[in-house]
Amino acid sequence: MVGKGNIRHPVLNSREILKKYRIERPVESFLEEITIYNERFNLVSRETSQEDLIRIAADCLAPFEFIASPSGRLFDIGPGAGFPSVILSLAFPNLEIVAIERNSKRAAFIRRVTRGLNLDISIVNEDFAAALKGFETRSFEFGAMKLVKLSLNLLDGALSLLKKGGSFIYYSSPERLAELSSGISVRSEYYYLDDTKHLRSLSYFSK
Repeated sequence: MVGKGNIRHPVLNSREILKKYRIERPVESFLEEITIYNERFNLVSRETSQEDLIRIAADCLAPFEFIASPSGRLFDIGPGAGFPSVILSLAFPNLEIVAIERNSKRAAFIRRVTRGLNLDISIVNEDFAAALKGFETRSFEFGAMKLVKLSLNLLDGALSLLKKGGSFIYYSSPERLAELSSGISVRSEYYYLDDTKHLRSLSYFSK
């Protein structure tokens, strides 16, 4: 699954990642639902190909090529069409996931997919700042965010939900590391996916 790449960063293979978790078929069904629904409502860009969707799905699992598989409770901020919530639920069926999606049509789509695939995902149809008030502090082992730009206020809110030793996974690199509040630690990983055209990054925050 991991190649050498053209420098020191590993090259991950999308189809091998999905095969590793034996979720090729349910992922295919999920992506078909996105394609069908996308004709009526713009879940993803109309220019997104099937191969692009497969790559997005596999990328949801990239963090766990570098750390142990998640367990317990995980919140996902702004999953959009269901990334990474749906993919993580398929790969880790014992994981209890809360998807926080403010767009009503996207939240309805995730709810539909969740029922169809019998997944343990609760959908909160609110902005994260509003949803935050309804959660107990330090009540999640993991948090994740793939499709939303990270701000310092958002990061502080996300970290307040984590139990001791918990990790907030951001599918990119923070732009202003120097401005992070004291007591916040971050670990970064870099990798390629399927080719070496675009170096990708992951950030794991803890407090």
